[in-house]
Amino acid sequence: MSTGDDWRTTFRPDVPSPARMYNYFLGGKDNYPADREAAADGSVHEVAQAIDPGIRVLYVDHDPVVLAHGRHMLHGVRGTAIIWRDLLEPAAILTDPELRDLIRLDEPVAVMLLAVVHFIGGDAGPLITELMEPLAPGSYLVISHATADRHPEAIPEAAAVQEIYEQSTTSARPRSRDEILALLRGLDILDPGLVWGPLWRPDPGTVIAEDPAAANMYAVVARKP
Repeated sequence: MSTGDDWRTTFRPDVPSPARMYNYFLGGKDNYPADREAAADGSVHEVAQAIDPGIRVLYVDHDPVVLAHGRHMLHGVRGTAIIWRDLLEPAAILTDPELRDLIRLDEPVAVMLLAVVHFIGGDAGPLITELMEPLAPGSYLVISHATADRHPEAIPEAAAVQEIYEQSTTSARPRSRDEILALLRGLDILDPGLVWGPLWRPDPGTVIAEDPAAANMYAVVARKP
């Protein structure tokens, strides 16, 4: 791929952008068909309830803008809720009245930490343990996590980016494969294991990128025994 075709260095309206997708979610106009198509793939509750209408889904976020959008999106949708909590405070999440009203923690549940754990600085292991410990056996943990493993030579640059984030409202810490595996202690990792995101059970007919590692993101699902 030439530099001119690389979305990281060239404006590419045909490649979905997370920022423009978020703009679309909020009703803005600074987005393109590729962003709207990607955003239309469905939120967690839409995908889950299409399989089983009885599934209950709770979203957690500490950003007031996301909270406002979430409440608007979920208005009138049965079996869903969004609460204003911080992932850094698992006990507050687990004891939240809205969560307790919607989710039965004495039954297996799925905790989905998608593209979020790399925004937790320091050792995220104790936090994840605290979040999973009260859950029933058979519960699942789903993680996707940014990494610099594909380009070890870029680790200094990744550290510089991390430092910039730490001076903003959100920290960021890409982790290595071993560091991510350490977050899953005490859990059983399901096949195909901790793999590059595009390789985790792609849908039939999905065309896999020539270099799945270019996602710079690992994906894994683990089960509480």
